[in-house]
Amino acid sequence: VADISRATVVTVYLLPALMAQLQSRFIAELAPGTRIVSHEFTMAGWLPDRSETVRLKARHRGQGDESRLHLWIVPADVRGLWRGPGTTLRIEQSYQRIEVEGASAATLSGRDIAWQGFKGRVDGNRIVGELAGRPVELVRR
Repeated sequence: VADISRATVVTVYLLPALMAQLQSRFIAELAPGTRIVSHEFTMAGWLPDRSETVRLKARHRGQGDESRLHLWIVPADVRGLWRGPGTTLRIEQSYQRIEVEGASAATLSGRDIAWQGFKGRVDGNRIVGELAGRPVELVRR
């Protein structure tokens, strides 16, 4: 079994069954922010951060004249209860899709996290950022 923990970009061109075998390793072993690029096939339950269709110069046997590419950015683990001065937040997470209790428009890309006026960065069990121009630090409980 190869050590993938130091990779910053992983490219895969595998059938769905093999992608499924690697998917849990990607989340468990790759650092948040690591990019995964796949040709044609996606991962079960983990929506790509971006997908593009690329037109080929020449027709490829069995594939036609287009290729579909997918990009995932490994998300930080933010699920749980977070506390800061005078506030407690619950964050639910499914890969890079997050819901912050009481907030809308929450986003997570690698270690970068944002919601309604807050913009910050995840550092293990801490989220450090700014809300309305003031520094905020949240700690996971």
